[in-house]
Amino acid sequence: MAKIKTLVKLPEHPAHVEYVNDDLESMQKVVRGKLEAVRIEEGWCVICDEEGRLKGRVKNCELGGVGFVGKIMIAGTEGDGFKDFEVTEEFAQKYYQLWED
Repeated sequence: MAKIKTLVKLPEHPAHVEYVNDDLESMQKVVRGKLEAVRIEEGWCVICDEEGRLKGRVKNCELGGVGFVGKIMIAGTEGDGFKDFEVTEEFAQKYYQLWED
């Protein structure tokens, strides 16, 4: 099974790199629920629990004007699938809040 490089962030914790199996079940375990992929910019998206708000999950962060709750994962995108996510200097500067908590 192929693993992809992702950026994972828990509420009130800084983001960290995590390698995750590229399959539905593994990704659901990471975000602790049903997957929802929210494309923020070309080339990457935030993967979260689509029912996080209904479950009363804690506020995590805001990216691209979208507020997220619970544990999130950032992955690169390629067509309809996911790929390794590389943190560029531009990304790090634009979304610096991922590393502060």
